[in-house]
Amino acid sequence: MTNYSFPDIVLVPFPFTDQITIKKRPVLILNSSDFSNRTPLIIASMITSSLTPLWPGDYILKEWEKCGLLHPSKIRLGKIVTLETDIILKKLGSLPSPEISKIKKIFKDVFSAMA
Repeated sequence: MTNYSFPDIVLVPFPFTDQITIKKRPVLILNSSDFSNRTPLIIASMITSSLTPLWPGDYILKEWEKCGLLHPSKIRLGKIVTLETDIILKKLGSLPSPEISKIKKIFKDVFSAMA
């Protein structure tokens, strides 16, 4: 079993909120390596090439090509899913170091009620 963890970016069949529609899309893995080692799951945030409108928790990737993405994209930290690792289609890349701290700050802002 391959271990996926933050800041990996992978391609998955992503479920829409209507619970019927599924679309292949990249996601940012949010879970730790330890979580991945101990479960058959990933916790991931949606990535979309639709750059507008911006929601709280959205982050427009500056270095999207380094992430293995085909188009300018944003991470939508407000759309998180838990998925089985066996549905991962492939690893696309990883979030570049300069963007990791920005994502962590936005994540803390979005989920500050949990702190």
